[in-house]
Order: sequence, then structure tokens, then C-alpha cells
Amino acid sequence: MKILLAIDPSIPHEEFLQQITSRTWAPGTQFNVLAVLENPPEEFLVDSEPEVMEQVSSHAVPKVELMASCLRASGLDAQSFVLEGDPHTVIVDEASVLGADLILLGAPRREEGFPYLNSRIARAVLRHAHCSVQIVRTGPVNKVLVPTDGSPGSLEAARVIASRPWQAGTLFEVMTVVEPLSASLWFLYPPHNESEEAERMRADSMKRAQEAIKATEQILSAAGLAISDHVLVPVDVPGKLILQEAANWGADLIVMGSHGRRGIKRLLIGSVSESIAIHANCSVEVIR
Repeated sequence: MKILLAIDPSIPHEEFLQQITSRTWAPGTQFNVLAVLENPPEEFLVDSEPEVMEQVSSHAVPKVELMASCLRASGLDAQSFVLEGDPHTVIVDEASVLGADLILLGAPRREEGFPYLNSRIARAVLRHAHCSVQIVRTGPVNKVLVPTDGSPGSLEAARVIASRPWQAGTLFEVMTVVEPLSASLWFLYPPHNESEEAERMRADSMKRAQEAIKATEQILSAAGLAISDHVLVPVDVPGKLILQEAANWGADLIVMGSHGRRGIKRLLIGSVSESIAIHANCSVEVIR
């Protein structure tokens, strides 16, 4: 497994490092620690800009090498490098060049007044990367929440989970959200005059939700993973309910599939996983 671990050299990395080394990784996993030096805007360019970038680079290089050496001291295979450019573009491109299976990013800083700027890079990497992306927030992973809708993307996420090593005692909870009836159906069959058709479609939605849970649990159980419970959630906004369940259960990690679509369709369909990754209080991995 190849992992691209992207860090911001301008902030402390000790907690992020502890979070990585506290987890269980498959033998042979390769870590590539990357720091990206963002070029200053053109309006700030001056004759001394090369010297400034050289000074910044001289600070970043030992920092990423220190992190790589700490990973090696923990028994992990790691190397480091520093590149220049737009961070999200460089991270996505380098992941492709390396053939990375997973990108690890530290959680966006939530400084008051600048929530969008601090999440810009994370959002862009989640949106454009061609491999899985995890936003890391917690250390040891003891509870993993697995949202599913029975789609190929959700089942692939379950298969990825099943293929990885986990610490003994790790618990997995599978959840799904019952699909709401369409707005057109509610217009034709208002709640105060429910029809047999509305009841049939509601029953179909419940059946699909139950089948999604069963299919995911079968994949995890076949790998010998311990499923603590499953949750079938009534109709509501999926992203809100997943975040709520993660908080109530005390999840350390949420793993969910991505539809892997681009453009307008991706923005409409993939926005749930992206929003959860940015706003959750625990780590979140979006599987591709």
C-alpha cells in the first residue's frame, strides 16, 4: 500500500504524527511525506522572491525529513520530499505519479473567521484525487462507522475496510438512511391522504435500506471483523444524520464510498461525503 502523507510545514506536526503511528498498517506500507510550498500571489512577487522561497524551503525540508525519520523509528517505511506550487494541485498530481492508494491530510484548522480558507485544500483534494482520501483527526481507531446505501461505491468501501489490518477489539457499526419519497410523489399522494402506492414505495425504500446493511455486514463479517450493531435511520438529511450518529456512538473513524463522479453531477451527488469529511469531529476516509 502506498500512502501520500501531506503536511503543512508551517504548523506543528507532533499530534498528526502520533495519530499515524498509533494505527495499524499492513506490512510493506510505504509512506511518502510531502510538504508543498505555495508560491506567493503575483502582486507580492519581488526581486527577492527566489531568496524568500529558498529560506522557506530550508525550513520545510528538515521538517518533513524529521517526520519521515519518526515514522521509520516506529518501524514504518517512509521517505520525504518538498515541492512548490498550488498545494491541492501538487498533492493530487503527486498521488497520481506515485500510484498512491491513499492520501492522508491533517484536519483543516478551524480558526474563527476563516473556515472556508482553511478547508480549501482539503475540499479540493477530496474532490479531485483519484485515490482514497482520509482527513485525520483522531489517534487510535477503536470504533469505525460505515455508512452505506448499497451502491457499488459503498460496497467497495466495505471491501477496502475488510482488506485492511485493524487493532484487536476494533468495532464496526453499519448504518444507512432510508431514502425519502420523491417530492412529486408527495404532491400526488399528500400525507393526509396516503395511498397504497405511497405505502408500497415506502416499503421498497425500507427494503433497500435493509439490503444495503445486510450486504455490507456480510463483507465485514467474512473478514472476521466485529460488528457492534447496525442502525437503520428514518428519512432525513443523510449528512446530518451520519455526523449525528458518529458523535452519539463516539466513532473514531467514518469510512464511506464516493460515487467518483465529476462536474455538476459529482457536486450534487458527492457533496454528502465531502461535507462529512470537512465537518466531522472524527477522522473521515472517502474511498475510491
